[in-house]
Amino acid sequence: MSDGGTLPMEIITVILSRLPFKSLSQFKCVSPSWKTLISSSHFAQIRLNRTKAILFTSSFDLYSVDFSDESPTPEKLDHPPFNHMSGSGSVSSCNGLILVSDKGYVNFLLNPSTGEWKHLPSPFRQYSSMDGFYPPGLGYVSSTDDYKVAMPFFKEGREPNHVAVTIVAVYSLKNDAWRTIQDFHYRPVGRCRGVCFNEHRHWLCRRTGGLDYS
Repeated sequence: MSDGGTLPMEIITVILSRLPFKSLSQFKCVSPSWKTLISSSHFAQIRLNRTKAILFTSSFDLYSVDFSDESPTPEKLDHPPFNHMSGSGSVSSCNGLILVSDKGYVNFLLNPSTGEWKHLPSPFRQYSSMDGFYPPGLGYVSSTDDYKVAMPFFKEGREPNHVAVTIVAVYSLKNDAWRTIQDFHYRPVGRCRGVCFNEHRHWLCRRTGGLDYS
């Protein structure tokens, strides 16, 4: 025990990380320090490492599974923003946060440890001149402590001298806005969300234009 008869924050963190998801939102009201801890990306990562699995069904039902239990049982989580989704979309995760995209048109960022969620602004008005898009992927930038969503858009080359172009739109959680970071003559293969590694999102792509489609 530390001075004042309270448990050290390291022990409190371990105890809270073992509680059910539904209980954590109630414990955020205990004190400002507990609310900060439970809402932090570090705590979400601890929960993710212990839980090992967050599962979605085709109808966007969300379950958590703790494989450290002797008899792991999926725990259904109730998150209102998914109730009206069509059941067709994609899921991406990073540091315990989850990005759910309903066909790319409606994007929610969810912290399953706390039940908090955010409806992301739509990028389609800003990129309405593009012909299509690929599923968005979620990542984290430690230098700015910011979560970002990367979403490739493409435009077909309709004229003889025009080649297809892909741009990457990036959403910043801190700025709550989309911006364009790049345009290039490559296009992701299939409908993949890409893979996040070393704080960079990677897509398997093919070259567009000319005779080289490798």
